[in-house]
Amino acid sequence: MGTFNIYLMLPGTTREAFGFYEALFGGQRTALFTFADMAAMGLPAEDEQADLIAHTALELPNMTLMGSDSTSPITPSTNQSPVLLHHFTDTREDADRIFAALAEGGTIIRPIVDAPYGYYDGSCIDRFGIAWNIMYEHET
Repeated sequence: MGTFNIYLMLPGTTREAFGFYEALFGGQRTALFTFADMAAMGLPAEDEQADLIAHTALELPNMTLMGSDSTSPITPSTNQSPVLLHHFTDTREDADRIFAALAEGGTIIRPIVDAPYGYYDGSCIDRFGIAWNIMYEHET
């Protein structure tokens, strides 16, 4: 059946976002190409896009997070993100740490709390416009 991965198309903030995600979640950067790199390979690229990220990949334990800078009109604004990333943590402390880091400079949608349905969870939009739900399954 294959695997599914997430591809984020960000409005010029990919380098910063993926540096942040790598510092927060660990993993290893397995690809990083600018539009200038793509032009050197013979692919078309505009001069003003030369330093933007054409493709990057961050290999994580259970998935690969990929992304690029996009000037495409299909790139959503921070208030219209069609993507919500769910991250299940191994500990409550990890949930708190990750939620705080993602929410810093962003917007808390729902504070992280013990929910009656068996999870300690909360939702936020990070400073790059990506919506997150951080969850830890606790004993009810």
